[in-house]
Amino acid sequence: MSKRRSRRWQRFADAINRAFRLAESLKNAATPESLLCRCEDVRCGDVAAADDWLQAKLTQRPLAVWLAAAAAESRCPRPRGNAYCPRQG
Repeated sequence: MSKRRSRRWQRFADAINRAFRLAESLKNAATPESLLCRCEDVRCGDVAAADDWLQAKLTQRPLAVWLAAAAAESRCPRPRGNAYCPRQG
């Protein structure tokens, strides 16, 4: 990647970080009982107890939902296009 292109992407990343910066007051607002995933009843404490993100993903219910979706998608391929972005045949 050229230096110019790299600088452009770095400026973009910096702009995204500024635009979506989390307020300091919110960084410690969650408690161990706070819901992280309402649908799957995963609490912040459940994820915080994991040694790393991989363990958190592997031991929490949302992974099961992701795996089920992946399995369903493999049996039912995605449509070739949609109203917003039709693919040319």
